[in-house]
Amino acid sequence: MAAAVVVVVLLAAGLVFLQLFDFKGVFERRASAALERPVRVASARLRIFPLRVILDDLNVGEAQPGELMHAKHIDATIGFWPLFSGRFVFKRLAVEDARAFVARDANGRSNWAVTKEAPEKGETRFVPEVRDLSLHNTVLHYKDAPTWTDL
Repeated sequence: MAAAVVVVVLLAAGLVFLQLFDFKGVFERRASAALERPVRVASARLRIFPLRVILDDLNVGEAQPGELMHAKHIDATIGFWPLFSGRFVFKRLAVEDARAFVARDANGRSNWAVTKEAPEKGETRFVPEVRDLSLHNTVLHYKDAPTWTDL
């Protein structure tokens, strides 16, 4: 009986910790490494029921002119069960007050590509699935020097 009480107390403490802890540093380090460019965020919170990641003031890339993206608020609901099969599914991805600048220079280098090696034979690249995307007050600027495109 005492062991059951200890387990319940530890689970409750773990849930409270996950609800209150700001995952800012963890998120910035992992995202910066994955994207091979600086990622900064004012706050990164995790919610359990349903599984959600909430980001405020996300910046990807250097400050202007090299900034790739800025978003005031991102709320991502993640499918829990697909994680066990190696899939990453955004059940809902809401982006508010964002701007993104993607560009390719005259030599064909893009500001969105990462230099990680291609996957080994038989492996696939990580590509998340997005089932419901909501964009509010969001602007995408695309500039392609080889084709003289500026949208």
